[in-house]
Amino acid sequence: MRAHLGLATEHGRHALRLAVTAAAAQSAALLLGLPHPYWAALTAILVLKTDHVLTVRRSLDRIGGTAFGVLFGLLLAALAQLGTVPLLLARPW
Repeated sequence: MRAHLGLATEHGRHALRLAVTAAAAQSAALLLGLPHPYWAALTAILVLKTDHVLTVRRSLDRIGGTAFGVLFGLLLAALAQLGTVPLLLARPW
């Protein structure tokens, strides 16, 4: 464990990046007045990886998943406006 402490190692630099990024995300969410600011820090922790390519990939995956969820939610909301029958017909099972 001691071998990985400090900024001379990849693990030490990643730990510092992770701490700074999570603190910055939490601070930004608090300043913006978001209702659940801890989600910003949690997202930063989940997305940030030791490798830059992996971090970018996970970020894009997360953005894509969120966009898909929003579009799917809008579709379901539009179907709900038509009544319960279209929602029942749209069920996958």
